[in-house]
Amino acid sequence: MKIVIFTNSEKLHAAEAAIEAAKILTAGGCEVSERDINDLSGFSPEIFDAIIVIGGDGSILKAAKPAAASGTPLLGINTGRLGFMASIERTELALLTKLVSGDYAISERMRIAGFVVRDGAVTSEVTATNEISAIRPVSKITDFVVSAGGAELDFHTVCAFRADGLLVAAPTGSTAYALANGGAIIEPNADCMELTPICAHTLSMRPIIFSGKTILRIENNLTAAYSESEPVQIVADGVFSANMAAGDTLFIKKSDKPLRLIDLKPNVFYESVNGKLFQSLKG
Repeated sequence: MKIVIFTNSEKLHAAEAAIEAAKILTAGGCEVSERDINDLSGFSPEIFDAIIVIGGDGSILKAAKPAAASGTPLLGINTGRLGFMASIERTELALLTKLVSGDYAISERMRIAGFVVRDGAVTSEVTATNEISAIRPVSKITDFVVSAGGAELDFHTVCAFRADGLLVAAPTGSTAYALANGGAIIEPNADCMELTPICAHTLSMRPIIFSGKTILRIENNLTAAYSESEPVQIVADGVFSANMAAGDTLFIKKSDKPLRLIDLKPNVFYESVNGKLFQSLKG
């Protein structure tokens, strides 16, 4: 079994966890290589049987894109604060023997894809495991119009509202930015997307959950003058991806490439919600 271990050296205890993990895997007959999560240049995920990321959710998200593109399963080991996407904690490294023996499950996490269209042509494409956000800098408000359609592109207006921005989250992202903005917690294996406004300037706008078969069309009604100086920014999993000028349209749909996560123990998600989320609320 050929495995690559990505480590976030900025996380406390990550380096020693990587050393211990490598020892366990090597003892089990695995071929192990190590890399820094902040250097993905030249990385070829398809040559590995599994990708291990030691760090927090941010580190796992960095490896999620190449992992999903190649279909290579990913295992997260948490050394961060929450680690909702991690399968085990750094204190549970002994469970890596289950990876060697094949005693594990694979869960597929739905991802989303976004396309910025200008004058009928796609100008930018993004994918995300957590969410795709449309926001303006310095908390400037924007008028959004959201429509929903299907494969036949028969779009119908769902809502129009004024807000600092909006985000569309995949189920995995429901416990991240979406939750912080009042969104619902969604089971990670659900086939749906969650639209959540960011500081909506209305009492009637609330998060909306759409089927994974739905395509969302998002328009911003900024005037050209405002759009040129302070355009709406498209951010995927916390990383700036593109600008959305006046007249542009953002389409968001289910990606055809899910993220395959390795689960070394059952009920990881519910354990995270009950243990990590409420623990964080307690401080």
